[in-house]
Amino acid sequence: MFSITKYSSSERDASQYFTINKTFGYLFQIRQFDFEDTEIQCGLGRGGGFLNITAEDGPHKTSKSLSVTFLDVDDSPPVFVNSQCYGTCYTCPVSSFSAKVLDSDKGPILSDPPFIKALDPDTLTPSTITYNMNVFPSKYKNIIQFENGRFGLLQSFANFSGYDEKSDFIVTVIVQATGSNGQTSDKFVFTIYVVVRPIASTSQQIKERASSSPIKDIIIIVLAVVVALLSVILVYAIYRVRVHKKKSENNVMSYEEVKRNNGENVYAIIQT
Repeated sequence: MFSITKYSSSERDASQYFTINKTFGYLFQIRQFDFEDTEIQCGLGRGGGFLNITAEDGPHKTSKSLSVTFLDVDDSPPVFVNSQCYGTCYTCPVSSFSAKVLDSDKGPILSDPPFIKALDPDTLTPSTITYNMNVFPSKYKNIIQFENGRFGLLQSFANFSGYDEKSDFIVTVIVQATGSNGQTSDKFVFTIYVVVRPIASTSQQIKERASSSPIKDIIIIVLAVVVALLSVILVYAIYRVRVHKKKSENNVMSYEEVKRNNGENVYAIIQT
């Protein structure tokens, strides 16, 4: 009579996947050898496992260990995991997370976990993964990037929208990964809660727009030159007004003196 007994090391025991015909010793598979099964990935592993086959004939009994190797097929899509994970057998798959940003923020978006990546559960070595991203509202798609497992803003929401947003709003980013076998992962959802800051004044708004512009240095230089020119023109204008006024006063005085002198001369001639 034949029977299957558990292998001495439970970590790599494969007896639960087989049964044996008690009379003839035929071995049958009773469970799938799915490498994505957590018990296979984290227990038996890709290398398979062992089981003991025991044969009994009355008082006589003998056992023989049988090695079982699982040959995996790349039949599963990528899975998004925490960036610190190196295999899906770890309890680190993630399907979504969120972050809060100010409408004036730009650069890396702080989130928990800070990084994500997609892994092919069928492959121990790094495989080629491509990512596709959609953004809602779609107008913000061009300012959100996903690079090296991290989300970031190429420019602030406020600057991009021209400060049109007056209240807090939500931006949803949906990412899917495609593995080397052409299969696509489940949708990964990243929710961004955008907090809109009140603009104190128009001058502050102009200042913030200028500070976020790549040509802000040129603008500052141009403004400085314009202010300097206006100052020079103003000083010159004041100078011209004062000079003109002084000349006018001098001309009036000269005319009165001439008139008075002419009168005295005439009077002197008459007396003579």
